Amino acid sequence: MAPNHNPFGMFGTFARCLVLFSAALLAVGCSDSDDESDTAMAAHSKSASGSDAGSKSEGGDGGSGQEASASTGSSSTGNSQGASGDAEWTMIGYDLASSYFNRAETVLTKDNAASLEEIWSADMGSSVYGAPLQVGDRIFASSAAGVRAFEADTGTELWAASPSSTASMAYADGTLYVNDTQGQIVALNAEDGSVLWTQAPDGQGADGSSSPLVVDDLVVIGGSSGGRELFGGAFRGYLAALDRNSGEVSWVTYTVPMDAKGAAIWSSPSADMATGRIYGSTGNNYGHPATDTSDALIAFDVESGEIIWKNQREENDTFGGGIGMRDGPDFDFGANPVLYEAMVDGTMTELVSAGAKSGTAHALRRDDGSEVWSRNLGAGSTNGTVGIFVNSTWSGKHMLFAHNEDPDGTLFALDGGTGDIVWEKPLPGAVWGRMSVANGVGFVGAGTTLVVFDVETGDILKEIPSSGGTVAGTISIANGRVAYGEGLTWQSGQPGTTLHVLQVTQ
Repeated sequence: MAPNHNPFGMFGTFARCLVLFSAALLAVGCSDSDDESDTAMAAHSKSASGSDAGSKSEGGDGGSGQEASASTGSSSTGNSQGASGDAEWTMIGYDLASSYFNRAETVLTKDNAASLEEIWSADMGSSVYGAPLQVGDRIFASSAAGVRAFEADTGTELWAASPSSTASMAYADGTLYVNDTQGQIVALNAEDGSVLWTQAPDGQGADGSSSPLVVDDLVVIGGSSGGRELFGGAFRGYLAALDRNSGEVSWVTYTVPMDAKGAAIWSSPSADMATGRIYGSTGNNYGHPATDTSDALIAFDVESGEIIWKNQREENDTFGGGIGMRDGPDFDFGANPVLYEAMVDGTMTELVSAGAKSGTAHALRRDDGSEVWSRNLGAGSTNGTVGIFVNSTWSGKHMLFAHNEDPDGTLFALDGGTGDIVWEKPLPGAVWGRMSVANGVGFVGAGTTLVVFDVETGDILKEIPSSGGTVAGTISIANGRVAYGEGLTWQSGQPGTTLHVLQVTQ
């Protein structure tokens, strides 16, 4: 969730090196502090895999037991969204498509959005980056200080558990899946918070930036390591799948071969079960050599992990590998791939879209990875202060992107089929988190303000100040409730540890 690299450039070389060195020590030291979570994000923290468990696929070619391949390949058709159709918010992007669009919400409307009022809040002990999950009469929230369960209406705490996480959790059939700050997946009993199993996808030691996705009987997760990106060391990006009942590793697909580094997945995957595909977006190589899998959108086979196609959007991005070796643009993807359907040249077409730190939004055909459109919304940067950081959202009609322009930002709505700009609106701050949408109402954290807007026009319906912290977390919407966290201790962010829950009052 945080800048992939060098978020402290404004402080000068000496101060930056001191801060990043401390961050690297925290990342490998398993600290539960808020500093650890922020440094993982600020350093583009994502750790990788390398264990013997399960089948493995290697390198700039990939799939289970093979190396990642450079071509764009097989086509298929099928259901686009993988939507749950449920008003509950059970994963980072609401549904398997990472749409961030709760299409089942009916209580919240444009007419009553201005009546949203806070009904309770809780101190989470650390910055809250993950989506508060809304499941039945409970809200589950996480931070680097642990996982907690609350009564949704009153905020009464039901239990607390120790896993430290800066990612979003996923819920399925009574189990919470947490990617902790050591890159281990921890399965918790949602009833009482007890640990069911713990498993690292491989042996490299990841930083826990990616959020888990439950796809049938699998938990799918990306791997990255911001510490090794900034300070050097071997790390291969990966996508891994674990059995969700036992934690056994089913497969691990590495995005680069043994002699390369990076192309990590610090965003979170998306899935289309009708075609049996998982989609991932990758970051830069952690130094030389450059591969054709960095800064790319990639389609994987859900059963084997085999890479079906890949489309690199920025070549030769070798930012990383140690101080003095950062010679690439660092224009990677921090946003999840969003799956949706739109009319393209008169035909309804299944697309995958994501914005990059370069400031450019992309959309490809899901069947073969070929480009449909690419739209530059402004300049990019290494640290996210300028460009599209981790946000990309489908409104049901438009792709929404927030472009940072230091110190503020602009919210854009693009036609899903052409990438043409439909509208754009200024925001009162930079956007470090993700936007969410339900029933025509959108939410975006801009600086220390939660902005509520009309998704058709971009007009602001309400602005809600935080408790003082930057609204950098993922926002969840369910049954007229809106839940989000605050806190950001790097870049221009303001610290905070509060979980907020709002409810419409009309």
